[in-house]
Amino acid sequence: MINATPVFDDHACHIGAPKPFVFWITVNGVNRAFDSTLTARLKPVGGTAFDLVVGNGITLSTKDSVSNALVTIQVTVAQSRLIQQYSYATCEIQETVSGLETIVMMGRFLGIGGDNTGG
Repeated sequence: MINATPVFDDHACHIGAPKPFVFWITVNGVNRAFDSTLTARLKPVGGTAFDLVVGNGITLSTKDSVSNALVTIQVTVAQSRLIQQYSYATCEIQETVSGLETIVMMGRFLGIGGDNTGG
């Protein structure tokens, strides 16, 4: 898996009411586990990048008896508002293996909704 081509996936992010982005990766039919080095960097178009890490925006849990195989990424309401409506934030999810940063997944968080600016 370390040298595999990263997955590319887009996710609709409702501005002001973001839902979690959940994924897992299988290798030869088996769920793979992640570790605490997993990081997601989001960079809104025209904005400043921000990072999510395990314990602060990223949660690892068990999937089909494999610990740390299910990844849940949850941006905050404030972070979702950094993505402009009908625009996106690029997203790169990576982990560090033997000192090397390895990309697991790339994609975009697409900004939808957000008409209600309510706080």
